[in-house]
Amino acid sequence: MKKILNKNHVKLSYRTMPSFEAVINSVNKVNMEAFNISKNLEEETTKRVNEAKMRGRPKQITKPPCNCQIKDRCPMDGHCNVSQIIYKATVKSPGMDDHYYYGQAKSFKERFRNHSSSFGNRACKQKCALKKFVWKLQDRNTPYEIKWNVVKHSKVYRPGDRMCGICIDEKLTILENIDSPYTINKDVNGRCFHKAKHKI
Repeated sequence: MKKILNKNHVKLSYRTMPSFEAVINSVNKVNMEAFNISKNLEEETTKRVNEAKMRGRPKQITKPPCNCQIKDRCPMDGHCNVSQIIYKATVKSPGMDDHYYYGQAKSFKERFRNHSSSFGNRACKQKCALKKFVWKLQDRNTPYEIKWNVVKHSKVYRPGDRMCGICIDEKLTILENIDSPYTINKDVNGRCFHKAKHKI
């Protein structure tokens, strides 16, 4: 049979063979199918891993800017839950506007509650220059009003940082106003307790 069917006696027409384009498309189709299967498998695996991670992670609760029951009485004009700030308390009394500056890492509302408690209770454990100043006014029966506002946003100390942004910004803000006779707190020698709590 080989003597009859060989390249010298039999010629094959190109019409009966697939073209190079058809061969290439066929190979590409097989490769693309294998690639898509591999890609889908990888995506499914990644999705399941992420879902497993999320199941073991506590849900993050985002606080609203203000949760005051009476919005018109919000001490920070609708932004009482702001954190990592330098705030200013302006104590308005007859003929005087005195200022107190402080750096707050947590929600401002927590600090505001402490201030409010200290103004109504002299024995309150909170020790700050604003408490002393307000009690002097109350002892003299001097009417006063306190306005609160944000001076600047800052960044609290994180392990690995060289310094605490909030404490630095607080001291700089006080130094900028330290020559004013209306600045209530002028102490810039306090230690950073944000950084201290991370020490072993």
